[in-house]
Amino acid sequence: MDGGLIDRIEGAAGRGASALFAGAVGYAAYGVGSSYGLDPQIALGAAGAGALAYLPCSRLLGVTMKHGSRFAIPEFELPELEFV
Repeated sequence: MDGGLIDRIEGAAGRGASALFAGAVGYAAYGVGSSYGLDPQIALGAAGAGALAYLPCSRLLGVTMKHGSRFAIPEFELPELEFV
């Protein structure tokens, strides 16, 4: 597999994880806001909470991905599989 392809896959997975986390935070903010009866402000507050969760998480994952792997994995031979 090409190294660039692996980096793109990891980047997409990181952005997806950030988006899922932001969605969970937004949903939690919506639930808390609706329990207090804040009808018009619920959507705006939930979107703001989601954005505030997404941005730092996405940036932090991007910084850690730029540094790359900090340990080397030695090559090894795959054992033969026996089927009965």
